[in-house]
Amino acid sequence: MEFRIDFRPFRLEDAQFINDLRQLENMESMLVGNKRPVAFERDVKWVQDVMMNDSQTSIYFAIIESGKDEIVGYTSISEIDYRNGTCFWSGIKL
Repeated sequence: MEFRIDFRPFRLEDAQFINDLRQLENMESMLVGNKRPVAFERDVKWVQDVMMNDSQTSIYFAIIESGKDEIVGYTSISEIDYRNGTCFWSGIKL
């Protein structure tokens, strides 16, 4: 499957997608770290925190298919260094 993507800011309704994604065992098994059930309310808070974060050194984006608005994944960049023009791509989850 091939399609073009765009990025947009997170919206509160994206929390449902994030929570649903966590429930996919085949996706979670490919990630490192501790796996644990996460309540929907916790993902709502996480999305709110991402939306309201004024960090100058990290940013999250919702990934959408070009021409559509529904979230299909998310990604982030961190350790943004404006002086040296560098950053760290923190990963992608689709």
